Parts: sequence; structure tokens; C-alpha cells
Amino acid sequence: MKVLNYTCFFNSTYFILLLQNNCHMKKNLLSILLVCFIAFQAKSQSLVSASPNTGTVGINLTTTITGAGTTFQTSSPPNSLYNVYLQNGTNFLYANILAATITDDLHFDITFNIPANAFAGVYDLYVSYYDPGQNIINLTLPAAVTVNPPDGFVQGKVFDDLNGNGILDGAEQGIPNQTINIPGIGNQVTNGTGDYSYGVSNGNYTVNFVPNTNDLVLILPPNPTSFNVVINSNNATNNFAAVHGITSVYPDSAFTGQTIQVTIVSRGIFTPSNVVASNVSMRRTTFPYSFTSNLVTYIDTNTIIARFPVPNNVAYLGLWDTRIYLTSGYTGYHYMHNNFTVNNPPLYLTGIVFLDVDSNGIKDPAEPGIANEKLLMMPDSTIAFSDQNGDFSFGAAPGPHTISWVQQAGFLTLAPNNPASYTDTVSVTTGGHDFGLESTISPYTSIITLDPCWSGCAHPNHFGMTYQNIGSIPYNGYVYFVFDTNMIYTTANCWGNNAPPDSIIGDTLFWNIYNVLPQQIYTVSVCFSTPVGGVTINYSATIVALDGGGNMAYSATDYGTHVVSCSMDPNEKSAIPEGVFSQHYTLLSDSILYTILFQNTGTDTAYTVVIRDTIDNNFDLGTFEVVEASHTMLSEVSLQTRVAKFTFNNILLVDSNTNEGQSHGFIRYRIRPKAGTPDNTVVYNDADIYFDFNPPVTTNQTFNTLVTVIPISVSEISNENQTEAKVIPNPFSNTAWLVFENPGKELFHLKIYSVTGALVSFKNTRDNKVLLVKDQLPQGLYIYDLSTDNGVNLTRGKFLIY
Repeated sequence: MKVLNYTCFFNSTYFILLLQNNCHMKKNLLSILLVCFIAFQAKSQSLVSASPNTGTVGINLTTTITGAGTTFQTSSPPNSLYNVYLQNGTNFLYANILAATITDDLHFDITFNIPANAFAGVYDLYVSYYDPGQNIINLTLPAAVTVNPPDGFVQGKVFDDLNGNGILDGAEQGIPNQTINIPGIGNQVTNGTGDYSYGVSNGNYTVNFVPNTNDLVLILPPNPTSFNVVINSNNATNNFAAVHGITSVYPDSAFTGQTIQVTIVSRGIFTPSNVVASNVSMRRTTFPYSFTSNLVTYIDTNTIIARFPVPNNVAYLGLWDTRIYLTSGYTGYHYMHNNFTVNNPPLYLTGIVFLDVDSNGIKDPAEPGIANEKLLMMPDSTIAFSDQNGDFSFGAAPGPHTISWVQQAGFLTLAPNNPASYTDTVSVTTGGHDFGLESTISPYTSIITLDPCWSGCAHPNHFGMTYQNIGSIPYNGYVYFVFDTNMIYTTANCWGNNAPPDSIIGDTLFWNIYNVLPQQIYTVSVCFSTPVGGVTINYSATIVALDGGGNMAYSATDYGTHVVSCSMDPNEKSAIPEGVFSQHYTLLSDSILYTILFQNTGTDTAYTVVIRDTIDNNFDLGTFEVVEASHTMLSEVSLQTRVAKFTFNNILLVDSNTNEGQSHGFIRYRIRPKAGTPDNTVVYNDADIYFDFNPPVTTNQTFNTLVTVIPISVSEISNENQTEAKVIPNPFSNTAWLVFENPGKELFHLKIYSVTGALVSFKNTRDNKVLLVKDQLPQGLYIYDLSTDNGVNLTRGKFLIY
């Protein structure tokens, strides 16, 4: 085979293709023609001029670039430009191509940044742009622009006029990041020492101070906010005497865990309407970034008093700026920099919350500590929660303090012989502030909660089961998990406390449990995969408590249902109860248990995870209760902003690529609606999850419609489009049949809810009847929801078991 050699020759109007050693390879010839045409097209394009073509050091140059044979496109937003700059040896002047204006294929306007320290001389122009075929065309115009040295400099400093005399004295420092403007030249921001400098040509100029609302300083009369200057081959120096709006903060220090009242004095910038508690904070540039006031009292235009709950966390140690954002008047952010210090507390007050089985007011070795109990210390107004062992601590200053246990929603109360509070005057760390509690419900009462984490189809899906003995007697028993026929049990790549089941019988996994202590929380987990998306799966978890003779003393079950999808965000939020029907009806008398799941799907270990969750205004913050967390964490709730913050310090959460099983975490809390909340109030909830310094990941949004009674019509069948159904007999004492029309043997889903909105049973059937058994449901009123896969045929009704 002969080799085809070619050479392309160009002049200004045509190109010539010279072929050597011709062969009959038409395809190769066509390719060569195309290559040569593209090369010719690039060769025929050029830059003609830049007008104006002279600039001055320190003054940005706006010029029109003209080309020949070019195709500067106006149809490719923001434009077709790829790179535009001037070069003189190792000196470069760059243009902002996003601000360029393309007039037509031959012209565009652009601005070059010429800083005050730029090199004066002759520069070549370089332009790169995309042609219509998305090829990058590189063009050069030698000696296109001349940059002249300035005739003089307009310069000066914005300084902190501490003594108010308008003169820069030796101890007064420059203020960085303040904006200076010269009309016709543009803005400049003062550097780290407060200086500005414009290189300019001879002429008349006005220099203006422009308030920076991100760090607002004031220039008070008679100090000028602008200067008129004349440059005639000389320099003009003018300083701006500025002051900060905040003049003092006292006290100027606190310690972790302390709630402190701070008096903030200003230069008359406050009004009753422009001071908002959530806009007053201590702030810095390193993590954590801020902590916020939860109460502000307006005194007069000069003075406010702000209350700061300082988080009980060593990450908050060090120097802070005081920052206030005003919404009117002197609108913007006002800072006093590096003026507030957070230290370690001088002493601690400690104690333990425990189950006082013998009611003697003393924690005996066999009596367990109780987690997540709420404590209050006054007059500090500080709240703490007991940890997994029941221990708690308050950082405090020397002096008198009163600590009390705060009863939350639940079944615990102070046991006899235990004080309601402790009042101490202390000068050193003091312990012994112990609170013994007792349960007010039957001894073996237990709860179990399912905590699924969906990863989608064809992946391991984790099912955590959390159970708790909320009674008062330790017991043995067992936990079992019933899974759907569309679920495949797996142990691969599963995370959590994955103790293998002690036995598997059909669709049920069993775990034996021993010495389940009162008020303690335990978990067991299992993983399943689901083969395809779109299917509905149902599952349940049950705990059974046995008495000393091995007989069932108590059982509790939690149910779940889920439509499998093939993609799922691992950071999600769920509410229990989810609520009845599509409106998620939930009783106003019930608490809602929220679970926030998170997973590190990044590429490295997460050292800190922070969750911020704004509590709906219709919830009572006094009933807020942390139930459980996957890792050690600190929780705090702002009464002003209603933000619940959960901080997992030093969590060392590995990424999912390194260890999928260990990349997950969660937090679970419970809260009740406010008394007097109107019927049909809808409460929404989502959360922001921060992994180290990354932007937040926002979860899905849950919602519940709060009602006094779950709405269901007196008639079991409300319209002719529903499947006709009937419970026979209704009410019943032992068994009954739910019968309905199903001539086509469609797949029906039956969900049964309690009047609290909790899902208590589900069944799938292709029959036309379902047996209801009293032994499986305690006596009471129930609501049923019968539907097909597509949800078209739907019936809702109620029945009573007596």
C-alpha cells in the first residue's frame, strides 16, 4: 500500500493541496481535504486592533477588539470567548470574559484589569474562542496595547478613629475590606492594613467612601465621606476617619456551657425594631462559625442586652467577633473584632439520672442510668441531657446554683426519697446531684421501633430495630423480624449491630435477648436486598418480654411498608407516626418521633457532622426529647430561632467507598404539638446536614396533618368509584371478615391503623375477603385502608373490637 503525503499552502484567499505519491484512496483524500480546510480556516482568521490601545497603571482599560474572518458568536451564552489576556514577557493582564460584550462576529468589548503594581510597557494581545464547530481558535496580535506608568497616585487609608479627632494617630489601625470608589475608574477594596491606591493620569478626581454592608463602619461628621483631588504629576493622599458602630461588649468572656447576659454599647445605631435576637451572634471564620443570642432586650439607641447560651463544647474555645445585623437604619453587619473570649469553665456540677428500683434515693450498682433525661441549672438557664450512662455535667462559675430534673413526655417520675432539686454554693467541682426515677407503667412494658435505611434496589438495605424496656423489671425475651417475599436476607456489606439471628423460620428471623434492663436502649439490625424497583414491601419487628416463668408478659410491634425505588438519597428524614392516608393525619395528643439518617458518601473521613433542624412553630419546645443517636453527640435547642442543633464532634465517619457499613449515622428525637393547636394544622420538617466544611445536604421534607380525631366518614363507603367493602360483623369480639368485590383477582393492600394514626397491621391478598382476629389487635376502634396497586380502587372504613 502506498503512503499518501500532502502539504497545505495558504494565502489570504485560497489554499492549495499538493499530493505526492498519489493513490486511489478517496476516503483518505476526503479526510485530508477536511483537515486542510480547518487549518486554512484557522489560518485565515486574525486580530486587527484593540481600540483604545493605551492604558495607565492602576486604571482598568475597556477596549474594543476587532478581528478579521472571525466568528465571535453572540448565540452561545454568555459568549464564545475562552480566554483573553495581555502579555509582556512574564507580566500578564487578564480580562473578565464573563463581562465581555460581543457585538458581532468581528467585534467584542472587554475590560482588562490593570492593578496599581502592574508593569508599564507594550503588551501582546491573546484571544482564544470557540468557533461554530466548538473548536478552540487561538489568535495573537503583537504589540497591541501600551500600558503607561501613572502620572500620579490617589491613595490613602481607612482607619479606626479611636479618639474621634479625625486624624490618623500612631495607635490607630487601618480597616480592611472597605470600598473606595473613583467615578470613571471604579471600586477598590482596602487591603489588610486599610490602604487603597489608584495609579491615574493627570486630571481631576473625586474619591468616595462606600459603606460596606458586610462589615459596616461609620464616618461621623465633620469627617468627610469624599475628597476632590487634582493630579498634576504628583500624588494625593487622603485618609477616611471611620468608627465601628459597636463600641464595647461587657462582660467580654464566658465559658463553655454557660448562659451569659452581655451588655452591648453602640454609637446610637439601635432601634426597638431593628434588633432581632437571631441577628446578634458571636462569630469567627473557623469552625464552628457562630453561636447566637436567644434573647435581646432593647434599652435605648445606644444599648442592648443579649443573652448567649454558650455551647458546652471545647470547639468553641478561643476568640470571637461580636456581630450584629441591623434590618433598618444603619442596615448591615456591624462587627467588633476579636473582643470576646470563650474559656474552659472554672468548675463543674455533675450527677447521674438512674432508675431507683428500691426508692431509697441512692444509686445502687444494679440500678441502671437513664439516657436523654433533661436537667436545668438556674440562675444560669442552662440545659443539659444525660448521656448513655445517665451521667450529666454543667460548667459553672463559683457561686450559688440550683439543679433540677425536668419531666418530659413519657412514663418516668421522681421516685420517693429523691429531691426535686439541689441548691449549692460552690467554689470547686461538685458531684452528687443525682436523681432517682421510677416508671409509672406496668413492669414489663416495652417499645420497639423500626429504623430502615433505604439504598434502593439491588443494594443492601439496612433495617435497624431499637427496643427499650420502659418498665421497671429486667427480663429475658426475644425479638423477631418478619420480612416480605420480595426481600432477600443478606449479611454482605451490612452496617450496624449485625448480630446474626439465633434462628430463621420461614419469613421470620429470631434473636434471643437477655437481661434487658429498665429504661435502657438496645439495637439489633439486619440487611436485605430487593431485586427490582416499583414493588411494595411490608415488614414488621416485634419484641416479646418473658416473665420469670418463661411466659409472655408483654409484646410490642412496629410495622413498615415501602415502595422500592432504584435510587435513594442516604440522607433522609422520617416521622413516626407517618400519619393516616395521603394527608398523614396525626392526633394532636400524640408526640412525633423524628429520625434523621445521614451517610458520608464523600471521598474521605468526616471529622465533624452537624445537623441543624428548625422546629415547626406548632411544636412545644418544652417537650423536645432526644431519644437516641448512633454516635456520641451534643444537642442544643435555641428557644429564639427554634433551631435544634446536633453536633457529632470527632465522629470519624468513614466514607462509603472505604467502608459502606460504617459510613452511616442517625439522630432520633421526639416532640409534641403545642396545646391549643387548631385542627388540620400541617407541620413540616426537614434538616440540613453538614459534613465538615462542605455545603449542607438537605433532607426530604416530612409533613403531618394534626387533628383531634382521625377523619373518617360514618359510612364505610363514601362514593361509587370505591370498591364496595364491609366488615361482618361490626363490631366484633373474636373474629370478623372484611369482604369486598374482587372479580378479577387483583392484588389488594390492606392497612389497618389505630385511632392514633399508627399502622398496626397490613396484608396483601388476591382474594375477596380478609380475616380479622381479635388476638392480633387489642380492643378498640380501628381504621382500614383497602387499595389496589395503582390506587384507583380505594375504600376506607372503620371497625370496633370489644
